[in-house]
Amino acid sequence: MSAPTKRSPAIEQYFELKARNPEAILLARVGDFYEAYGEDAETIARALQIALTGKDSGSGTRVAMAGVPHHALDTYLRRLVEQRFVVALAEQMEEPRPNKLVRRDIVRVVTPGTLVEEHLLDGKRNNFLAALSYLDDTFGLMYCDVSTGESFGTAFPSELSEDELLAELARIAPAEIVFDIPDGAHSTLRLQIANLGARIATLPISGASARAVDAVPGFSLVESLAMARAAEVLDRFLARTGLAVEGSPLRIRTRYRREAAHLAIDPSTRKHLELLRAEGANERATLFATLDGCATSMGSRLLARRISAPSIDRERIERRLDDLAALVETHALRGHLHETLRRCFDLERIAQKISLRRANPRDLASLRRTLEAMGEIPALLPEALARRRTPLLGFEDVLADLHATLVEEPPARLSDGGAVRPEADAELAECISLRGDARGRISALEERERERTGIKSLKVKYASA
Repeated sequence: MSAPTKRSPAIEQYFELKARNPEAILLARVGDFYEAYGEDAETIARALQIALTGKDSGSGTRVAMAGVPHHALDTYLRRLVEQRFVVALAEQMEEPRPNKLVRRDIVRVVTPGTLVEEHLLDGKRNNFLAALSYLDDTFGLMYCDVSTGESFGTAFPSELSEDELLAELARIAPAEIVFDIPDGAHSTLRLQIANLGARIATLPISGASARAVDAVPGFSLVESLAMARAAEVLDRFLARTGLAVEGSPLRIRTRYRREAAHLAIDPSTRKHLELLRAEGANERATLFATLDGCATSMGSRLLARRISAPSIDRERIERRLDDLAALVETHALRGHLHETLRRCFDLERIAQKISLRRANPRDLASLRRTLEAMGEIPALLPEALARRRTPLLGFEDVLADLHATLVEEPPARLSDGGAVRPEADAELAECISLRGDARGRISALEERERERTGIKSLKVKYASA
């Protein structure tokens, strides 16, 4: 029996990281490229239509290799996610040194349902990650848009057929669904859910438990337990992606909804009505595209949710119609309001990126411009919408802080430098002054020391670091 082939340290490191996320394609940073080896290399070569080569893996053997330039990662990552692949990104955790293996670690697992990067998302649509649990003949469903922090929960007791569950999943169209259902159970349902087009992920049944919870208003205790289990499955799945930040929950707020509060639309009817998705070649041949005149991405997402789940609450419908009538009657204000809203960036997604510590200086500049516009909105609302003014107030301190600390045109990355105004901090201003006028400072120090010591030939020398 031949001894196992000894792999090179770099290849061995790659496959050790791969073993931690076997379901994911592993892209490891190697200099100016992100590389994949073995089966992962073959997979991305087919999916991305890039060259498949080979690399020496030690002991005279070679392993398949494919890679993409680091500056083009976002483009290739989007193509992989669109094909429902899971991608683990391993970064270099230290500066490369000659003849030494660079330490690498997985910093992010990108899945279709856990996207927060704006270049991977459709600004006008929510990108939901759903978790489905089954407990005591009851389905618990929890779904979350990780990019905004919004999450929703509902339950389907045994007296309801699986059709209601399928209708709800068709409505929210999650990009990914985490199954917490015993193997072999509800096999027909599994097949029908798979046909919805979402990526199906699993979490070991031992990975979640039904915690003691209080009943959610409007739901029975069993339904509440099923939703709590689904929420735990969702949170555990999110914890595996590397997105979570201690003290900053990914799910900021959870709303519970009963299907009875909205018009029930079965998947077949929803498909043929072309509410949000077109059946033909023209992607804009939908009710949503026809109605969407929203000035912001946030408004478009809200409109899409309301089209997909029309309310049957008469009081709520009449309240919305009254608000609409108030805006229709004030044409001039409505025009100014629309133009002001157009200056607003995607506040929901920016706030979530800040919470996850993934915001860059330009995100903060977008937040500053949005808060400036928000400060003008209360004066543009008619008196009938006075109740809408309060949530827009109270951000003056945040805006003042952004003006005081962030430069007018910040760089794309904090590491590029120059994002913070020097005058915002005395110590920072001193460091910047030293960096920009080091020679002048040394000359001044030399002159002072000559005067203090009386040595006219005294020189202050320095070494470049």
